[in-house]
Amino acid sequence: MDFAIPLQRGNHIVTNKSWSEELTQLRQRTPPARRAYQRLNVAGDRQHLLQIYRDLKAQYKQILLDTKSKSWQRFVERHLAVNIWGVPYKIVNKISSPALPSSMERDDGTMTTDWQDSVQLLLSELLPDDNLEQDTLQQENFTEEEVRNAITTLKRKKDPGPDSIPADVIQQLNNEITPLLLSHNNNCLRQTRFPTIWKQADVVSIRKGDDKDPKKPKSYGPICLLNVLGKLSEKLVCGRFEEHREQLEKHPSQYGFRRDRSTDDAIHYACDSDAKYVLALLVDISGAFDNLWWPVLFRRLKDPRCSQQLYRIFRNYCQDRNANISSAGGRVCKRLTKGCPQGSVCGPVMWDVMMEELLQRLDASEDPAADRSLCR
Repeated sequence: MDFAIPLQRGNHIVTNKSWSEELTQLRQRTPPARRAYQRLNVAGDRQHLLQIYRDLKAQYKQILLDTKSKSWQRFVERHLAVNIWGVPYKIVNKISSPALPSSMERDDGTMTTDWQDSVQLLLSELLPDDNLEQDTLQQENFTEEEVRNAITTLKRKKDPGPDSIPADVIQQLNNEITPLLLSHNNNCLRQTRFPTIWKQADVVSIRKGDDKDPKKPKSYGPICLLNVLGKLSEKLVCGRFEEHREQLEKHPSQYGFRRDRSTDDAIHYACDSDAKYVLALLVDISGAFDNLWWPVLFRRLKDPRCSQQLYRIFRNYCQDRNANISSAGGRVCKRLTKGCPQGSVCGPVMWDVMMEELLQRLDASEDPAADRSLCR
């Protein structure tokens, strides 16, 4: 064995010269603060410990980000001084968006004829149409504080959607734009609609790995860039819907896309089980968000007695959605008939609603293996 696979010991030590004692202390203090919050059941004290954990985490992330930025700046300046075509240039070139091949292979083995034909095939494979013949199911005032909170929680440094307006601009204009957004979103709430202009998505196709065949559409994954103002409206609608679901009590075994819950909580639950055996069955659903079936989603939205206003807004949200890919070769647009955009606010909420039915069915099952199922 030693002859075939000789034992080797590393004799080099990798050090991070930019790391500081302050970062070490913050990293050591943050996990205990999280565990202290999770293990406490007293509401008032729990909120206080949660705030302590969030402050420590935010401070750690900010200092770490500043340290990385300064370290990267020193690295670039040092290497560019020696060779402008050196490591920084190669790194930037490596992470640039991959160019789509002009010809791609269809399922029947034939090849596309030009760039536009290839992009149409890519969109059809990544964002498939719903089969209407199989649809058997029949198809239900915001405050200024809600709008301000939605603006504040918009994620910065995210690529904007088709309107090219970044979240930073909306947040800088918080005071000026809040009355206009409040009036607009309340009108949409009364009319139970979601503006069509915010249903447009610019699709960025990301190759899943260098080992994937670039001529195969399944070698790419779609990321939808949505308008920030549309995401703000999604936050308002989903916030109201989540408040409603909290009153009805969500399924206790659902840990994904839940406030104050995470994978760590699911692991703690499984480890603390008093059962003799604990089995983990890990399932990865291919194209989960892209293949979410709207008729079932609408039925699930009715099950928890969702208000007619919110139900109709969710239905309208799914209608007339379009995904676009633009390049020097032109622009190709595809109408969506199922799925929820990856990168949207509504997507995780919709997926949570769908998965809850699976947990409810497992609860009702007489199979002992279905006891205490978790979903993340």
